[in-house]
Amino acid sequence: MEVAGYELKEVLGEGRTGRVYRAVRVSDGTEVAFRQVKPHLAPDPAIVESVCALAKDCADFKHVSLVPVLQAFSVQGALCVVEPLVEGQSLAARLEAGVMPPAEVVSLGQQLCDALTELHGRDLHHGDIRPANVLLTGRGARLVGLGVADRTRRRRHERSMFGDPFDAPEVRDGSRGSASADLFALSATLHRALAGEQEWSDLPGTDDDSLLEVLKQGMGPTPMMRFPGAAEMRRLLGAALGEVETAERQREQAAAERRLAEAEQVAEAERPARQL
Repeated sequence: MEVAGYELKEVLGEGRTGRVYRAVRVSDGTEVAFRQVKPHLAPDPAIVESVCALAKDCADFKHVSLVPVLQAFSVQGALCVVEPLVEGQSLAARLEAGVMPPAEVVSLGQQLCDALTELHGRDLHHGDIRPANVLLTGRGARLVGLGVADRTRRRRHERSMFGDPFDAPEVRDGSRGSASADLFALSATLHRALAGEQEWSDLPGTDDDSLLEVLKQGMGPTPMMRFPGAAEMRRLLGAALGEVETAERQREQAAAERRLAEAEQVAEAERPARQL
């Protein structure tokens, strides 16, 4: 099927804002990701204009983890958004196999914090960070779906309809997305990667506690209780990982000492038998 100069191929995914296809630009054969937004989410021409303006703002993004909007337009009342095609597995798909080790979670978080530092530095925000919008590739993590969900929520009841664990409380209540809301969503995404769907109160005490505390701060109920910026979140993630790794080394050392002590006890018990 051809739409506005793009030949749509297979469906890559479907989410709360619409469906994403692998597509080919007919004019030059370039493969892209073609997102068709659900028509009822973007009936206002101003929304289309807003996403078009975002495409211009994305034109010179340099950070590898930011997947820009290349083009946006309306076809028969439906907003269509074109992005570069990124080959990789979504974080949501990866987590179907189980949670990730702390070191991988921190590496993922730091990559995305770096991307948000650039994005927020341009007075832009993502607006829809969640496992389905994080792709894991050979070049690291990449954020897709930039700005689409936030720009297609026009009224308070639409925002409430979208409320889920990755939306900051103020977004669920009808406020616009923000840099702070992005940090909430990133913290919630990393928490899902580290601990699955368990609530804070259900988590046993582990060496990951320092990392969980960082994520808990990022998921503070108000912007004032969260990090002042993505760079600070990145720093705290690194510090927490250092504590986790120190605890791991101490545990390994204690285990090695126990094994040595047990071996010495066995050797001591065997000595009289040899002498007899």
